Amino acid sequence: ATAAVAPVMPVLANENSDEGAQAFVKHFIDVSNYATITGDTKLLRDYSEQSCAGCTIIIEYIDEIYEAGGYVKGNAWTLGPLSSSTVSGSAFVSVPITTEAGVSLARRGEKSKNIPARSKPETFYFELSHSNGEWQVAETGTETSE
Repeated sequence: ATAAVAPVMPVLANENSDEGAQAFVKHFIDVSNYATITGDTKLLRDYSEQSCAGCTIIIEYIDEIYEAGGYVKGNAWTLGPLSSSTVSGSAFVSVPITTEAGVSLARRGEKSKNIPARSKPETFYFELSHSNGEWQVAETGTETSE
């Protein structure tokens, strides 16, 4: 297996436009998938506003597992078609997401658990803010959790 390499942000993902917002969300998901299998949440933190509750849930879930000596394999998010609206320095992007099957170990010494794939898309939303030439996630979640 090849070592996971942190995804590199495409130039488009900094652009203050619908295309830029969508490229940023795609990159954010790539970074989230990377963090899930490596335990490296630094980029996720960089791309998330401190007030983003949905971001914090994702980051803390990953940190808790890896700090306890656990891991996650697989379970990557796969994106459907994105839709977005951008107004001045903010954007709202929604995207249907399915997940691959995976395996997780909550802490060292415990039994690993199979994570079933989710083939029925669940729509996630991302509220973004643009400042200093880059996007950040202000909030994220599922449309049913609002």
